Amino acid sequence: MCEELNPDLLVVTEHGFNNSNIENFKIQNYELANFYCRNSFKGGGVAVFLKNEISFTPLTLAKPTDKDFELTGVQVQTKNSNFDLIGLYRSPSGNEEIFFF
Repeated sequence: MCEELNPDLLVVTEHGFNNSNIENFKIQNYELANFYCRNSFKGGGVAVFLKNEISFTPLTLAKPTDKDFELTGVQVQTKNSNFDLIGLYRSPSGNEEIFFF
């Protein structure tokens, strides 16, 4: 899919990895720029991948709650501007009041 569409940025949710094995999640020609892995529950997770030649800085964001929402992000630096890319996932069983607060 990546070869066909050739996106510069990818946000992957529900990757299912944990902090000890997330580095095994590889996509050819992309760098794992930042990620969030669940600590208390199985599955879940959010990861941001950028093409290898794209400059970025990982962002430190609000602490997610494994049950309600998960997020991660990066600041992408281009020749003309910088922008923040946020990957966000809300669990269907999560508390909407916490998510939309």
